[in-house]
Amino acid sequence: MSKKNNNRYSIWGEFDKGSTSAIRQIQEKVNLSLGGPLFKAHLTLSGFFNIDSEILEDIQRLSLKQKKILMETQSYGMKDTFFQSLYIEIEKSKSLTGLKKNLEKVLLNGNGEFFPHISLFYGLEDESIKQLVINKLPALPKEILLSKLSIARIEDDIEAWEVIHSFPLVENITVDNSLGRPI
Repeated sequence: MSKKNNNRYSIWGEFDKGSTSAIRQIQEKVNLSLGGPLFKAHLTLSGFFNIDSEILEDIQRLSLKQKKILMETQSYGMKDTFFQSLYIEIEKSKSLTGLKKNLEKVLLNGNGEFFPHISLFYGLEDESIKQLVINKLPALPKEILLSKLSIARIEDDIEAWEVIHSFPLVENITVDNSLGRPI
């Protein structure tokens, strides 16, 4: 792997099947109206970093000690930026912020900024048009379950983004989760 592309990885939080299905249905309605690129629903927890076997082991170790996080949705939101154009805002809870801080320690990166959200549309569009789309969307699920950490390879073409490793989070913390991976 070339050095140039070695830092094109992000850590995503991904969701259980029910949450993923609900988000996908909303995302499809948004993209039917706005025509943005297709991408897997996720919550970005950490930006670009270098990947190696030690990082993978550290993330796996962290996932063995990290309980799934039930996240509360706040509202639909929008900004005048490409990657935060239209999204679901997530409450910045203590458990979610703690996970972000732990990942920053493992990856030796981060600037302390954190705006938890799940993007529904990437692109630049007039605020009035995005508001019309939001007005037609269904009510948000009150809660979304973050159930795994994933490493995604980020390419210039959004539709080429790919999850290359996933680490399920645990249902309950036991004395030693490292003895066997919970299913």
